[in-house]
Amino acid sequence: MNTQQTSPLARLLRRIAPTFLLAMLSAAPWAARAAEDISESARTQIAALLAEKDARTPAQRKMDSQLVYFAKKTKSGVAVAAAPSLAIEVRPDVDNRVLVDVKATVSVELRSFIIQSGGVIVSEVAAFDAIRVLMPATMLENLAARSDVRFVEPAAEATTNVGSVLSQGDRTHRAVTARTTLGVDGTGIKIGVLSDGVNSLATSKASGNLNANATFLTGQAGSGDEGTAMMELIQDLLPGAQLIFATAFSGTASMASNIQALQAAGCSVIVDDVSYFNESPFQDQIISQAVTTVSNAGAMYFSSARNSGNKNDGTAGTWEGDFADGGVAGAPVTTAGNLHDFGGGTTFDTVASGGSSRRVDLFWADPVGGSTNDYDLFVLDSTGATVLRSSTNIQSGTQDPYESTGTLNIGERIVIVKKTGAAARFLHLDTGRAVLTLSHAGQCARSQRLRCRQCLQRGRHQRGQLAQSELLRRRRH
Repeated sequence: MNTQQTSPLARLLRRIAPTFLLAMLSAAPWAARAAEDISESARTQIAALLAEKDARTPAQRKMDSQLVYFAKKTKSGVAVAAAPSLAIEVRPDVDNRVLVDVKATVSVELRSFIIQSGGVIVSEVAAFDAIRVLMPATMLENLAARSDVRFVEPAAEATTNVGSVLSQGDRTHRAVTARTTLGVDGTGIKIGVLSDGVNSLATSKASGNLNANATFLTGQAGSGDEGTAMMELIQDLLPGAQLIFATAFSGTASMASNIQALQAAGCSVIVDDVSYFNESPFQDQIISQAVTTVSNAGAMYFSSARNSGNKNDGTAGTWEGDFADGGVAGAPVTTAGNLHDFGGGTTFDTVASGGSSRRVDLFWADPVGGSTNDYDLFVLDSTGATVLRSSTNIQSGTQDPYESTGTLNIGERIVIVKKTGAAARFLHLDTGRAVLTLSHAGQCARSQRLRCRQCLQRGRHQRGQLAQSELLRRRRH
């Protein structure tokens, strides 16, 4: 008979140990995925794409990788032979012209070159060294080769943050009570509105949904009707106010310029419902800088939140964290770089079911226009065997810390590679309104116009993507 006494603590530990171990294993989803990795076939394709990147000409190094791939495929029928399934996200028009944003010193000489090359200048903001051009595909490399051109990329894309309900804003905000109690209706106030367009402005004025003073800045009516819908909502709240519209869909520089132009036109309140996919979560760029300028001049600025997922509801589409070394990217180019480990040895993140408007935008904590640490982005098929899309821009000291692909589907795998010699940086991976298998709390709408005041060091946004628009507005049908 064993007469040795067992302490109460020992008995308690024996009792809870199995349950504790089981709970820990259940709470660690990486445990079941620790052995997962991308295939040798995908590694070889990634290595070939990185080898192509290293071999680019000086002019190609100033071009977005999608434009480089497009130019090569146009000439030889294939962008990179070792990656035959690689999709190229460039959409030329019927005349084989491509809409591009050019970062350059805008001058008479540059304008003349563009026109003589068969290009069409869509918009320009010389103050921001920006010009948007519809350029013949065969002349893109010639454009990039100019000494006054710093970078050429596909035209930046934006989205409006449309809510899913009909507006009841007048009642929700108790504006009718304020108007009655205070005897005000917005008379004497000018409100600026930025969105896609105001195609139905005249119709809305004729029907009485907008007052006779509603207008737009010269040449800035845009295209679409989200702007009209926003103006109708605001007019419901303030029937006496004058509303002035300007499009936000002609590029980031144009939007920044229109923000300032609205304030110069007398708007003391300015609102937008637009997000550009390339807006950094880490620092203010030209749109946010324009907001700061008009705010300092006395205007009040409001921007809608994004309609994206969140961690609590299992719909988050954002991954954030420091780069973690997941091993060499691929043979035979063993000096190409290292894979990012998303957690527990898993070197990819998978797109889960659900969500919509899927894409990939990768940012890291380097200065905008001054990144010296080179990262690349790859999207693989659901088996991990084939590279479907990639973004392999060069970051050598004058470029943005940004890579992106405009297409993403359920089941596909996202891979991040850090070039050999680059420093480990804090990463922010966004997938639009997709859902990621490995995800974090997310973001407050990447734009620093909606920056979270609680954000921690290094620009981390910890509050989660906001599920609904901050502005209630009417959807037009």
